[in-house]
Amino acid sequence: FQRQKGIYRANLSTVLREMIQESQNQINQSRRLLAIMQYGVLGMFVFLAAIGFLYSREMQRSLDRQSELASNLEDLNQNLENIVNVRTQELENKSTLLETVLDSINQGLVAYDDKLKVITSNKRFQEIRDVPEKLAIPGASFVEWIKYDNERGEFAKDDPELSVHDQIIRSKQFAAYSFERT
Repeated sequence: FQRQKGIYRANLSTVLREMIQESQNQINQSRRLLAIMQYGVLGMFVFLAAIGFLYSREMQRSLDRQSELASNLEDLNQNLENIVNVRTQELENKSTLLETVLDSINQGLVAYDDKLKVITSNKRFQEIRDVPEKLAIPGASFVEWIKYDNERGEFAKDDPELSVHDQIIRSKQFAAYSFERT
């Protein structure tokens, strides 16, 4: 029995040593696997950080470009505004000069656009034709002026409505036409 006990102890010792050795091997494998996983996770973080850095740098370049474009647009807008202001002043000066010239001539003058609306007229026109100001200001209707003249008896006595109609048709054709009042 003692002998068997010794063999049993020897086998038990061997089995325990093998189990301890196996446990040590598993611990070493776990440590290696843990190290590999740590390096893998670290590598992934480094990779993601590099992507984030590159993306951030590209976004900054894009923002810088947008800022530059916005600044250029503001400059162009300011230049355009300055040009418009200069041209507006030039136009106002020319308009004032034209009004002065129109008001200084002896003849009455009125100009209509293609919709038969007053573009401009001078004071002499109003005086000669005895036209109310509302019919001589820009935007006033030629048709209303003709009707006003018709009511005052300026057209043919036999059929004044036909004469008004003829005047309107002739005016819409923009054909050369002149007349003298007597």
